[in-house]
Formats: sequence, structure tokens, C-alpha cells
Amino acid sequence: MVVTHRETGEQICVGLEVQALPSIRPKLEAMEAIGADFVVGPLVHPRYERGASEPDFSTDAPRIERNDPFTRSDMELSSSEWSSGFIGKLSPWIRCDSSSRRLSLMSEAALMQEIAFAKHLALRAVLTPPITRGCSGANFARALLSSLSLHPGMNIWVRVPLEGSVAGNPDDGDLSYSREEGTSDVWGDWNRLSTLCDGHPSLGIALELPANLPKNALKRWNGEPVCALLVNANAFVLNRHGFPVLPRRHQEFVREMFKYKCYIAVSGRSNSNSEGDRGAQQYIQYLGYLFGKQPASTEAERFEAPYQDFLQSPLQPLADNLESNVYEVFEKDPVKYVRYREAVAKYLETRKGEDVVIMVLGAGRGPLVKSCLLASQETGVKVKIYAVEKNVNAVVTLRTLAASPAWSNVEVIASDMRVWNPQEKADLVVSELLGSFGDNELSPECLDGASKCLKENGVSIPSSYTSFLAPMSSSKLRNEVRALGESIAVMETPYVVKIHSGFEISPSKECFTFTHPKKESTPRDNSRYVKLTFHPSESSMLTGLAGYFEAVLYDDVMISIRPESFSEGMFSWFPLYFPLRTPLPVELAAKSRFTSGENAPHRRSGTNGA
Repeated sequence: MVVTHRETGEQICVGLEVQALPSIRPKLEAMEAIGADFVVGPLVHPRYERGASEPDFSTDAPRIERNDPFTRSDMELSSSEWSSGFIGKLSPWIRCDSSSRRLSLMSEAALMQEIAFAKHLALRAVLTPPITRGCSGANFARALLSSLSLHPGMNIWVRVPLEGSVAGNPDDGDLSYSREEGTSDVWGDWNRLSTLCDGHPSLGIALELPANLPKNALKRWNGEPVCALLVNANAFVLNRHGFPVLPRRHQEFVREMFKYKCYIAVSGRSNSNSEGDRGAQQYIQYLGYLFGKQPASTEAERFEAPYQDFLQSPLQPLADNLESNVYEVFEKDPVKYVRYREAVAKYLETRKGEDVVIMVLGAGRGPLVKSCLLASQETGVKVKIYAVEKNVNAVVTLRTLAASPAWSNVEVIASDMRVWNPQEKADLVVSELLGSFGDNELSPECLDGASKCLKENGVSIPSSYTSFLAPMSSSKLRNEVRALGESIAVMETPYVVKIHSGFEISPSKECFTFTHPKKESTPRDNSRYVKLTFHPSESSMLTGLAGYFEAVLYDDVMISIRPESFSEGMFSWFPLYFPLRTPLPVELAAKSRFTSGENAPHRRSGTNGA
């Protein structure tokens, strides 16, 4: 069923996987009656064997010639019913990487035939059998890539069971598979296949949750293209009222996956007494209940939702004049200007009984000026404010505000802060020139150039800021970058992005720190170079680096977009993503070393990995 959150209006689709489907329309109607939005079922009878495209001369096995239809007619359902209510499963015996040439050829022919029919039906996706453990997956990957090339837009989901991989001896012609709990790295199997398919955007994962969910290595699936979650019926346990519920660890993982809007289906048969359609209905209802218990989105989450995994070029306010809608978005931040007001008020508390000169550098449409005025009212300290802004269009708004009595102590200066020569110097300069990586919008150069505006014992807000880097794994962001082109300029450009589908391989580490105002004895060279070593928490595929910052405004008042110290509710900045042209495999026991540099005066950022 399509479950709608009663507060947010967000939706998820919950369905049911079946092993056999003798009559499709009655089954779909029965599933609809118990609340299932879709059915995952076999496209072809699981035991329907087809011949290989060429004979296998190493055996005496005869070629199979069949003229009967290999599956049901497309006229059993309407086109809309096929596309919205049914996800097809490929034949479970398909083993493209079998050492038996006959089975390998049969598998490849069957895979191509079934995917072609799924495209003919306009199915939303097809589900492949699990990857065979211990195989390179090269032939399977080649067959998948061939099908994806022949049928653009066809979504293929690879079944990935979390508790183990496919077992069986293909040399014996064993076409069945079984589950084995153990230490086999199912992520490694998937990653190898994905790499061979060059991370094709139409290739996704149907992640199967078993009864025994592994304790570790679950977070890294956040960086993979998980399109469906198959919750095994045996994973459910009965609560004290006799209703099926998921154990705590399963609940936490399913809740985590809700935010990725993947399809959810109940698979397999339960060992409990609750069987048949009624049992399936209880599982489906429980998953809907679990989704309904999700907390409502915060204001910041609602603002960020359209920008999730959406690449944006960093703003260049020094080179370009920002437009009114950009100012408007930033001014809605419920946290940033409160923190600035607190910082200014803390400073003014140290200047009781004095008249204080404040210069707001890069005043925009006046939010920082308003924060300074509020801080003055709170502390009772008289202030004279200079609002310095180079954007002639924003100056119109500033001068309009300055005409009001509330702004009688504000003077608007239409000039670049770096070239303006004030008649008097300031006790305090306030600015919001920070970029997502702290210094990437030239804050150090601007504030260094404006240091002539400060008195000898003058103070800057912010007083310092530090950039951080963290290695990231995100197939989604990799494909988003590749969609822009394959040139060096595209692949080595940092992007501002609200990272949603991504996994932080290792916690972020400190990169560069800038302090203001600089002492006269300190050389004004903003070039920086650092070498960082990371210890991966899990084996993963490194696709890029995420850049963050922490800023000390004044004393203990801070703002941060670093996950470890994030200013909850603030949305003025998203992380800066540095993509890698070629993803790097990262092993659990390995170390990842990166060098990062900031080059002044041209201020180009760069990273290198090893």
C-alpha cells in the first residue's frame, strides 16, 4: 500500500514478494485487498528451461527447442497495471558466471530475453538473483550492461542478501541457492559488480533483510543505490499482544532507509502461526505503522529537501552581485543570525558605558545590521554602525532601511570593503563571508584587506574558522557529477550539495584555520598545505571528499556545519563536495592519505588521494 505520513505528506510504497504466480490478476486483486501496493513475482515460471544460443560441444546435452510461449501474455493486465503493480523477478536459476558453459550460455540468453520482456511491459524494475559468491561476476556484469544499453531507462535491481551469498555447485548443475550466515563480504560482491558496470545509474540494489541482521557494516549502504528493501517475514517477532513486530536493530535500519524513499516489500514465509494473506497483511500494516511514527520534518529539513544530492556551484559574492531571492533564502535561517546577535552582545557586554563603532562588512540586505541593533538594545551599549556593501542593488534596500528611525545610527557605505578608507576606525567588524569550506569564498583575503578599518585592539566576528575534510562514498553523487560531463573541469570542480545518499567512511579531520584580525607581525599569506591520514571504519568505495567548517564568532559562540558539532537547525551552508575522477577502493585495514592545498592569491582549492 502507499503509506502517507499524516503530518508531512511523505509517501512510501509497501508490497509483497511471492514465489509463485499461477494467475496474476487474482493475485494482484488479493494483494490490493490486504493493502499491498505492488507484487514482486517471477516473470517466467521458475522451472521453465530455455536452450543456449549455441550448442555446448563439451557435453552431449541436446539443445532445447521450444515454440510455446515462455511466459504469460502481456494482455493479462493493462499497461498501467503492469507498470505500477508488478515488479518482475528474473529466473532464479540464472548463473551467467557458471563454470558450466552450457549453464552460462543458457543463463545469459534467459537474462536478455526476460529483461527485454520486462521493458516491453514497461515494468518499473526487474529483480535479478543474488550474486554468486566467489565468482568475479564479469560475465554477469557484461550481460547486464548489454541489456542496459539495449533497453535504456530499464531499472535493474540486484538482489543482495545481507546475511550471506549464493551457495551451490554450478559444476553439478545445481540451479538452487541457499543462504549461509558468515563473514562473506556481500558489499564486496556488489561493489565488484557495480565497478564492472561502471556504476550505471539504472543499476540498483534490492537489499534483503534476514532474521539475523549483521551488527556492523550497515551504514555503508547509505552510499549505495538501494532502491528496494526486502524484509524477510522470519525477521518479525510477536509482541506481547500477539502482533508481528521487527526487532530493535531491524527497526532502526528500516527507519534509516525510509529517508531514501525506497520500495519496501515483505518476502519469504514466516515460521510463526500467522500465515496466508492475513499474516502478510499484518506485516504490511506494521511497516506502514512504523513509517507513520517517523517524526515530522523540521523547518530546516523541509528547506533542505529539494536540495538533497543536488549539485550547485559555490556562490561567488566577491565577483558576482547576489540576487534578491538568494538574500531572501539566507535571511530565513533561524539559527545563524541568532548566534551572530549573541556574539555581538557578548562583545558589547565588555564595553559597558562606552560608545562602540561597528562595521558590518558585506551587509547585504541588512540581517547582520539588525542583529547588531538588537544586541545594542539588549546590552544598553550605544553603537554607531557602518553598513558596507558593494552590491549596488542591495544598497537600495539598505538605504531604505536607514531612512527609518530605528536605523538612525546606521550609515550605509556603497563600496568594496577592500578599497574603502573610513574616516574613523572600528572597534568591531562583523561579516558573514564564510563559504562551505570556510575560506572558499575568499573570506581571509577580504578580511585581511579590511583590517585597516580596525582599531589596534579591534575585534572581528568571526574571530576564527577551521575547515574539515572527510572521505565520502556516494554512488548517487558520482553519477550526478558524471551527468554534467566527463571533462577534467567538471570532474575536479567542488560542488555545494546537501549530501543525502552518502556514507562518511571516516570522521572528518581538521584542515586549515584562519584567525582575524591578524597581528601585524603575521605574514599575510593565505596559502595552506596539509596531509591527512584517515582510518576507514568499513571497506568502501571512495568517490570524493566532503568539506565542512567550524567558526568561532566570539568567545564561546560558534556556528558549524561539521556533523560532529553541527549547529542544529542552520541551513545557510551545505557541505562542499570534492569529487574524485576515479573512485578508489578502500579496505577496512588500510589507511587513506590525502593532501589538500589552498593557493593564494588565485585561491584554487585542490585535493589529492593516495
